[in-house]
Parts: sequence; C-alpha cells; structure tokens
Amino acid sequence: MPACGRSWAGAPASLWKRTMPGQPLCRASNSSMPDETLPRPSSRERWRAGLLWLFRRLSAPILGRPRRPSSIQRALIIRPDHLGDVLFAAPALERWRETTAGRIETTLSVGPWSREAAEHGPPVGDIEVFPYPGFTRAPKGPPWAPYVLLWREAWRLRRRRYDLAVILRFDHWWAGLLCYLAGIPLRLGYDTMPLRHFLTHAVPYAGVQHEVQRNLALIEQALTLAGLPIGRPDDFPRLIFRLTEEEREAARRLLAGRRLNDGRPLVVLHPSAGAPVKEWPAERFAEVGDALARQFGAHILITGARSDISQAWKVAARMREEAVVTAGRTTLGQLAALLAESDLVIGVDSGPLHLAVAVGTPTIHLFGPADPVLFGPWSDRPAEHVVIRAHCPCAPCNRLDFPRAELPRHRCMETISTAEVLRAAEELLGRQG
Repeated sequence: MPACGRSWAGAPASLWKRTMPGQPLCRASNSSMPDETLPRPSSRERWRAGLLWLFRRLSAPILGRPRRPSSIQRALIIRPDHLGDVLFAAPALERWRETTAGRIETTLSVGPWSREAAEHGPPVGDIEVFPYPGFTRAPKGPPWAPYVLLWREAWRLRRRRYDLAVILRFDHWWAGLLCYLAGIPLRLGYDTMPLRHFLTHAVPYAGVQHEVQRNLALIEQALTLAGLPIGRPDDFPRLIFRLTEEEREAARRLLAGRRLNDGRPLVVLHPSAGAPVKEWPAERFAEVGDALARQFGAHILITGARSDISQAWKVAARMREEAVVTAGRTTLGQLAALLAESDLVIGVDSGPLHLAVAVGTPTIHLFGPADPVLFGPWSDRPAEHVVIRAHCPCAPCNRLDFPRAELPRHRCMETISTAEVLRAAEELLGRQG
C-alpha cells in the first residue's frame, strides 16, 4: 500500500488538517473495487452503527479536542482475537520492532486467550492482557457489562497518555471506541463500519489480501505517521513463534515416555476449531489416522486445548489403531514444540494449524466456511502446506457464528472426503521418504 503524504516530523499541523476523523489515510490502487470479503451487515448492525455515529457526534464537544503531540513517543497496538490472528500479526509486529528500534515505547494489547502467543512472538515491548468483549468464547453476561468494562479501561488508558493506537482487527469498533474515549490522539485502523467513526486515520479495506498482508499494511501506515522509513525487507515475512529450550525438552520427554521417538513418522491430528461450524466429523479423522498408521507405520498424536479434550477423545475412540491424546496436557509452547517434532499435522482451520506452519512442519488444512485466500497457511514453502476446501457452492461464506440449533443446516465440512485428505497426506509423507 503506498505511503501517504509527508511524514509526521515534516508537518504535524497539516497532518491533522488533512486527516479528519474517519477520513482515509491513503487509497490503494484497487480501492474502487467493492470488497466482497465483508459480510453484508444485518439490520441490527446497521442500527448499532447509526447509534455509534450519533454518540461520536454528540460526545465530541464534551470530550474536547485531543492533545496534539509533537511526535509519537508511546504507541498501543491492539490485536484482541485468538491464536491464529496473533500469529498472522507477527510479521507486522516484527516490522514495527525492527523499524522503531526502541525509539517508540510500545504496548501490545491482546486477550488473555492469546497471551502465550504474544509472549512467544516478536518482542515489541510490553504485553498487556485485556478481556475484549466478543472474543471470550464464554457465556455472555449482562448487556451492560461490556460498557462498564469500556469506561474503566478507557480511564486507565487515558492516564497512560498514548500518542498512537493501531487497531489490527479490521472490524473491531469496540477497540476504536475504547481508544477514542481514552483520548489517544492518533487512531489508525481499517475503514469499516462502524469502526471508522472512531478513527483519525482510516485505511481503505478493499481488494483481496491475506490477513498477514492486512496487518503489514496497517503497520506500514503507522510507521509513516511516526515519520519512520517503511523499507522493503528482502526476506519473506514469516510467522514467528519463538520456542524455548525448556519447551523443546518437554516435548522430547513426552514423546520418549510414550515411545513415539523410534524413527517412525509422527502424524498429529487436530480436530477442534474455535467455531463448531469449522469442524470435520470425528469418524473421518479416525479413518485418516488408521489409514496412515497402517500404510506408513505412523504414530498418531491427537492434540488440543483443555476445552478440546472431548473432541480429541471422540476421534481416539473411533480409531482401531493406537493413538496418543495430549489434549489439555500441554502449554501452548509445549504444543508448538510437539508440532515441531512431528512429520505432518492434519486439522481444521484453527490456530494450532498456523502454529505448525510457524514452526516449519508440513500441514493439511481443511477449510469450509472461512476463506483460505484470506486466512490460509502463510509460508514461503507453499508446497508443504495443502489446503482442502469444502465442495459447497456457498463456501466460503466467512460466517462462523451460527447458533448451535442451525449447525445441522450448515454441513459444508462434510463435503470433504477422507480419500482427499489421505491423498494429500500420502504425498507429503512420501516426500519425506
């Protein structure tokens, strides 16, 4: 995405005049194209957008004009969502770290569900944890609870006196409202409704780009605001997950204790996803595991978090060959180390599959409602990462929030056959001899 105008250091007053709240910071070459990756807003979402716009207009005189810092000294980067999203942000965070080189005091704010991923990512600065509403995957509380949380956190952030906020999640209006109420003078994010109401610098969300590229585009605009050179690194912007030696040793001990380190192929099955509509039938995972155990003599490892234990054991119970279940028994770092020791990881579209890509293990990703063009494996070795898509005319719909009662009507994942997955697995394992 092209840089826009002069740097912050060149003319701070003209920068404020040029970029009023909600005004696009720059235009991409394809910005005239309608973006088909965004779902059509519901009537409820349109009403909410209208109310937020009204709140923005009425509150502006009360809150007053924000301060105008002479330079960017402190920055807040927000990535509120889950493991895969934080991994996709890692190349952009590394670009920020390398370019700012400690000249800007930076805080990365993530949900508690992503803390470990952030701690294993690029060391951009302080890491703060905040339970962003909408990403908790827990039962909803009272309707006023998110707004009580909002005012408390806005007051806390106001005391921190950040100069810049970068909201990496393309549609997270709640974070935009938070930063607006916190009085952060520069607020950068994507030009989507209703997030744009609370931004001072809105970047057009247009065309089709991978989420890694979206994150990089925002960080490049943040660097432009800071008056720093963007640069174009020669190296591919890889996903980053830094393993410790303790985590590697824990993985080796676990494998040795189960006698899974005898030289036979180690295949990981990861059957769970953050949204039930993305899951593949347990019996098909079991068929894949049995077939690979017989054909290649492979050890089968079934992974997952504590919340995935039930799904992992459903797969194991349906297998005829032996499988080892480690769901709920590892930290995220230990899981990553196990994936690094494996020969192949097979699973549905989920954070641990991207974790396997980050540590360099070949993968097979099963995609249904989500679009792999936007959220697929990101690697400079694409031949090692196979995507198998659902054979359904409505896929990808990019909708994951179907109520459980509606799930029987949305069975696109069942159109992926066991034979397809086995063919891909045989090819990837065959390459490894």
